[in-house]
Amino acid sequence: MRRTVASRLYLLIAIAALAGVLFAVTGCGSSSNNDTTTSTASELETWAGSVCTAVTKYRTSLATTRAALRAEDLTRPALQVAVQDASAATRAFTASLDDIGPPPAPQADKAKSIMAELQTNLGKQADKVRSLAGTNDVKAAASTITDALTAASADAKDAVDELRKLDPKGNLGQALDSAGSCSSL
Repeated sequence: MRRTVASRLYLLIAIAALAGVLFAVTGCGSSSNNDTTTSTASELETWAGSVCTAVTKYRTSLATTRAALRAEDLTRPALQVAVQDASAATRAFTASLDDIGPPPAPQADKAKSIMAELQTNLGKQADKVRSLAGTNDVKAAASTITDALTAASADAKDAVDELRKLDPKGNLGQALDSAGSCSSL
């Protein structure tokens, strides 16, 4: 059963990493349709708002799961439910990023690089989870899982911060600053 929890958490981290890969592979190419600056700015703000909404929802869900893992009387079934909740949040996050697609901006190649870095960071979290395979202590497993979820949440926010830095005074930076859902990131 312990191996199942570790396997599920590994799957969670792998799915999150896949989100980064899918985001990067699904195009992240620059838009060839440059109708007007206003249209591009509006498209960028819509894209930025969608990305920030997805990241915020994901981070909120992970925070809820981390809170459940901190319960004093945490049981193995509760641990498994928390892992399942985190996995579901990751699947939803992945689906959201897939639906959002690449940014309509010329910095698409750099955005791919940011997403590749996110994948690397999530891979590190997966390594931490693999180390849980031999543990017999639910509290120790919960602590390690909590740390991995905290890091995954931070990595998602950091990816938005890096996107913001790509073009801080240009259209992409302005879109990320203007989108209401980005203000909390």
